Amino acid sequence: RTHRDAILSPEKLAEWRRRLGNIPENVVLRTLQNSTQFVASVEAETRSTPRRHFICRLPMLRPRRLNEGFFTDPFFPDTTSVRGYNVAQMFRGDKSGYLVAEFAKSKGYAPYTLQNFIRNVGAPAYIGSDNALEETGGEWGSICRTTCIAQRTSEADYQNQNKVERTIQDVKRKAKLIIDMNDAPENFWCYAVAYAVELSNHTAAKRIGWKTPYEIHFGDTP
Repeated sequence: RTHRDAILSPEKLAEWRRRLGNIPENVVLRTLQNSTQFVASVEAETRSTPRRHFICRLPMLRPRRLNEGFFTDPFFPDTTSVRGYNVAQMFRGDKSGYLVAEFAKSKGYAPYTLQNFIRNVGAPAYIGSDNALEETGGEWGSICRTTCIAQRTSEADYQNQNKVERTIQDVKRKAKLIIDMNDAPENFWCYAVAYAVELSNHTAAKRIGWKTPYEIHFGDTP
């Protein structure tokens, strides 16, 4: 990562001007002060004629990097959904409370829900979970190492340390209410959960200054 107060040589400044489309020098300096040039420090990615690689050399730089950590835990409805799902893997932002629900056929698909979360939302600063093997080791742990995501685990019998635990109860209550109010079949629970999550993300909350979790997470008003 380039230091923000680093002084660029005239040659380096001219090179960055060319890279950025011959914009004014002061704009180049401001851009470099407010961005990261991590790739520039990696020799393999700074050749004038880059090599063709079939596998990404720096996979941790590919996904969007999130400014907050997320907590995760699954819940298991009583019936298989109309789309064949048996589990909903919930993700909750630590600061914003922003929710994401990823559905799967069984808890063994937990690593795939993490991959979907990274692809659709981004790579969090850290991921918190309980000590379940499918959420700590194996393929899940490999994904976290590849994308440079720190892992945190809660202590046994201290569910309050995983902030998504209480949120899951709220989502389940709202989903059941949605199904009951619309006389929908029980196996439509996956749609009800997705709708409940969307409502929660767009509902103002007192704990975040009467703003929506969407605004706190993304920075713009929904």
